[in-house]
Amino acid sequence: KGWGCPWLLYPAKLTRNNYCGLCMECLKTCPSENITINARPFCSDTTIKGYDESWKAFIMISLAMLYSVTLLGPWGVIKDWANVTESGNVAGFLTYAGILWFTALVVIPALWALASWFGKKLAGSDKVTFKEIFLSYSYLLVPLGLMAWIAFSFPLIMINGTYILHVISDPMGWGWDLFGTAHIPWKPVFPEYLVIIQIALLFLGLGYAIKCGYGLAMDLYKEQRKAVLSLLPVSILCLIFTLVFLRMFAG
Repeated sequence: KGWGCPWLLYPAKLTRNNYCGLCMECLKTCPSENITINARPFCSDTTIKGYDESWKAFIMISLAMLYSVTLLGPWGVIKDWANVTESGNVAGFLTYAGILWFTALVVIPALWALASWFGKKLAGSDKVTFKEIFLSYSYLLVPLGLMAWIAFSFPLIMINGTYILHVISDPMGWGWDLFGTAHIPWKPVFPEYLVIIQIALLFLGLGYAIKCGYGLAMDLYKEQRKAVLSLLPVSILCLIFTLVFLRMFAG
């Protein structure tokens, strides 16, 4: 009744959802209805097993940061580089793309590697390898990056929320007014609270990152002192990332 898993996973042995695309083909395919979906608490999948997964986290946090600089920052030259379709500045766009790629693929991973190395030195244990620290702690950027993206996107809802009411009444753009909301004047939704909400989201992401990091550190070291010391450098780096986002969002 369906296709095999497009991600080439074997559902019977699936213990985490990092590679599941939620296409639901396994639910349709199983003739015995042995496949199910379970809801779990936020940030339950904390295991990073490969460098590819780490780099996805690096890319997520990097793009959130660079897009914030591009769209929210005061630097007109960067906006000009990014808007190549209107400015025609191909050289500037290539420079912009190169900076973006280099930051996401090299700079942020290098900073994370340095922080992981310092964490290993502070903990002073040879039983835990640098690779284990680097991969495990890279998960901290998942809740932090997710909340940064939510904080970045939130203004789109609050500033353009009125248009949702318009579309509900006139979904096809044919001049309907099904619920009497098609002609409500545009008005931002609580814009005075926007920055407060963004700050709260960023610190929520930072809190989740450190909370998950502490659990990962205890799994690695089993001893609180070593776990905390190993986690300290990457936690400081997460704090720096958060402060960069605060500078972009709150000024």
